[in-house]
Amino acid sequence: MSLVKKPVGPAIRGDGEQEPPRLSDEGASAVGEYCGKYYELCARGNLFIYTTAAAGIVLTTVAATNQFTVWNPAGSGYNFVPLVVKFGWNAGAGNVIAGQIAYYSSANVGSALGLPISVFTAIAPVPAYLSGPCRRVSAMRFSTTNTLPAAPILLRPSKFSLWQGRDASTLAPFVMVENLDGSIVITPGNTFVIAGSGAIIPNFTISVIGAEIPIPLEA
Repeated sequence: MSLVKKPVGPAIRGDGEQEPPRLSDEGASAVGEYCGKYYELCARGNLFIYTTAAAGIVLTTVAATNQFTVWNPAGSGYNFVPLVVKFGWNAGAGNVIAGQIAYYSSANVGSALGLPISVFTAIAPVPAYLSGPCRRVSAMRFSTTNTLPAAPILLRPSKFSLWQGRDASTLAPFVMVENLDGSIVITPGNTFVIAGSGAIIPNFTISVIGAEIPIPLEA
């Protein structure tokens, strides 16, 4: 689904006559956002929030077990598009090791628990549309306690690299935010995983705001 924006114009003349919407010098439509960037996705019931427990999880070397994982089951009928990722610092598990936070994926993981995914303790994604006729249940499965068939493969690093430090030296809490803006699309039968490039071992409360887009694409 493309970002829905409100056209600037058309101008209304007398007797209800309208001019076409304004164009830029390059011939593109001049548009302005209507009710915020993700309002249309939210109002249509396609926006969800996937969040760890408040106590957070320890990010360490990517592995087959216990990662922040959104599983798009085969046959779900939806693409999963992570839009915004937020990391809220809780603590370091002793020393925090310098390294990257990165995004990974497992392919061909099916739809049924057992094989190839043997453990998946589900956490219910929260609809961003909190009530009303557009509210629906997420087609994704989300967990931080899981066993995948193997360590997921690297998609790309996040924009965050951590420095070497000690828990006791933390001066103030902080939140890190990355806007992915549709640059990663997880199709049915694949996962979206957040983990460290090594044993970085900080504890974060992690939240992903993601869109579930029907297949085939609908307006």
